[in-house]
Amino acid sequence: MGASQLSQKLWPKDFRDLRRYGRDHDGGYVMPASAFIGADSLLSFGLNFDWSFERDFAAAHPNASIHTYDPTVGKGRFIRAGFWALLGAIYSRREWEKFRACCDYFRFFRPPVVHYREWIGTGAGRLGVVAAADRMPSSACIGLKVDIEGSEYEIFDEIVAMAGRIEFLAIELHDVEAHADEILAFTEKMSATHVVAHLHGNNYAPLCSDGSMPLSIEVVYVRRAGAPMEAFTGELPRVGLDQPNNRKFTDAVIRRT
Repeated sequence: MGASQLSQKLWPKDFRDLRRYGRDHDGGYVMPASAFIGADSLLSFGLNFDWSFERDFAAAHPNASIHTYDPTVGKGRFIRAGFWALLGAIYSRREWEKFRACCDYFRFFRPPVVHYREWIGTGAGRLGVVAAADRMPSSACIGLKVDIEGSEYEIFDEIVAMAGRIEFLAIELHDVEAHADEILAFTEKMSATHVVAHLHGNNYAPLCSDGSMPLSIEVVYVRRAGAPMEAFTGELPRVGLDQPNNRKFTDAVIRRT
């Protein structure tokens, strides 16, 4: 199954209440405001140096449980990075912004906002999605954000298994041409409860062989209940909402063929 067929199956519904959450360019997601507000807790897999989406969620949901997972960063790394960024801040605005981000980590990550330095996935030494969700309040209506650099495919089955608890899923899919069949099967299983609300191409990645979309894409699934029946008839990216991940280049166009 080629990427051109993939773009057809992932083409979003015509939601009218789309908003952008998170920072400009790389790190932000476009989704229906009703879904973003409808979740009462957030599971976030993949953090690095950007928690702008999580901060927007916290602002909209005071005192909500927000659990993030990323073993590649932590207090020690932010202390070291902050020290070196401060030294360079005299000469570089970018280093000053990095220093501020390092300081913000210690302000933001306080209960009920928690950062777990654990791998998400299957197999030894990794925590499963359901196990992570079980750390949330039992009645939680979960927003799920996934950006784990290619490991997302191994957790597809667990996401489907807990679909009834998920209000929205914002997920970055990598190397989509090689994983087209897995993505299609996952979307078909999710379609019992969820629809695609938004699709955006990551312009850091090269295009698929047929040119229909980049090899990395961001997909947002939301609950089917109350979703519009009609497909979006405009063009992707959506002007005024989407932004290029790499600000130095124009945004990636996705063709519905």
